[in-house]
Amino acid sequence: MGTPLLLPLLVTLQLFTASSPAVASSHISVVISQSGLDFAKDLLVSHAVATLTPLNVPDIERTMSIPLVGTVRMAASGILLDGLAVTNSTVAVGDTGVVVAASLASANLTMEWNYSYSAWIVTN
Repeated sequence: MGTPLLLPLLVTLQLFTASSPAVASSHISVVISQSGLDFAKDLLVSHAVATLTPLNVPDIERTMSIPLVGTVRMAASGILLDGLAVTNSTVAVGDTGVVVAASLASANLTMEWNYSYSAWIVTN
């Protein structure tokens, strides 16, 4: 079953492999163009957006003690990331690999939130 796929894969690798004289250590060299990187980046960003939405985020609850105010309790529940749009994304080759960065992203986020506070006023 895997044999029909092996020949096209080997031919593709041969096209992208730089030929060099025989040396003591073997290696494979692949050249990827900027347009190839941009294509992979666009595919990766769109797949990430499709994977992340919709996303249910766990509830968040915090209590803090604030001087002169008292104890403040804050809560966010039912958090749902329903939409995500990436306006700009870039790809670059770094020292240790390929870097994909997304900027100017916007999200559609819904949640229920509330807060309460209690204070003890001490008078003499």
